[in-house]
Amino acid sequence: MQWGAGPGAAFTTGTPWLEIPESHALVNAEAQVGSEGSMFEFYRTLVGLRHEMDVLALGEVRFLDAGDAAPKVIAYERTLGDERLVVACSFDDAPCRLADLGTDGCEVLLGNYDDAPAAGELRPYEAVVWRG
Repeated sequence: MQWGAGPGAAFTTGTPWLEIPESHALVNAEAQVGSEGSMFEFYRTLVGLRHEMDVLALGEVRFLDAGDAAPKVIAYERTLGDERLVVACSFDDAPCRLADLGTDGCEVLLGNYDDAPAAGELRPYEAVVWRG
């Protein structure tokens, strides 16, 4: 893990068994803390949601058919009582069309792009959480 820009990527003071990439000087957790839009802050938000929303921690999980986008997209829903979240994550470098995930009328709770995806589509490496 590249924790910082310093020697050993702030992971070890010894000799690591895996080579530390040159990118550790720019791409590391320390540089992303407090940086709006960073991967670190995105994950911090995800962890916060898990602590705030019982449906994320305790809800029933059901995987959804992503249609032709599968296996490059994982889609699932979590339900607890009347609460329902739908999550779709693309692991592809190209846009993709999704099967109907039942998200019409749902609000985008969290995503890794600045705006909501077009209906039935995910952009490259997009992750979205819908509530409703």
